[in-house]
Amino acid sequence: MNTLNNRIFIVGFMGCGKTTVGNELQQHLTNYTFVDTDLLIEQISGTTITQLFAGKGEAFFRNEEAKLLAMLTANASPTIVATGGGLPLHNNAMHTLCANGTVIYLKLSPKALTKRLVAQKHTRPLIADVSDELILNYITTLLHEREPTYAKAHYTVNGEMPVNEIVTELIQLLKL
Repeated sequence: MNTLNNRIFIVGFMGCGKTTVGNELQQHLTNYTFVDTDLLIEQISGTTITQLFAGKGEAFFRNEEAKLLAMLTANASPTIVATGGGLPLHNNAMHTLCANGTVIYLKLSPKALTKRLVAQKHTRPLIADVSDELILNYITTLLHEREPTYAKAHYTVNGEMPVNEIVTELIQLLKL
């Protein structure tokens, strides 16, 4: 096994399915543990991401992500990590991810992301105040800004495929 495969990081825009794919991948790779950075930050802080953003701000949240990433990259056990959508963009995190594991970019179109995210707006601090009429434009713009960072991943996978097909492709790509 490629030593970088000891840690598998799944990156991509909010709502692209990182947690769903990571959980399903872990069901096939039972010697791996699965971690969702957003859920872990919520557990550690005892509050939701939305509440953290509102109460302490995005800079505080990004600092918490950086501390968590340092902890995860120091851990040598096989781990699948679903990152928050913005995690790779701050604190040189994408470089850290690529240097410490295999990075998978789960890519979806702005229209597919919008379809998924409209119903979840209240739990997504970056889009909570964007009107339904403007959300496609907002997601398109934000994704365009983030795409160069996400594209640095070792592999890009079409996130619009069914989850079982994504997992099969990942297992083949990673030779696991």
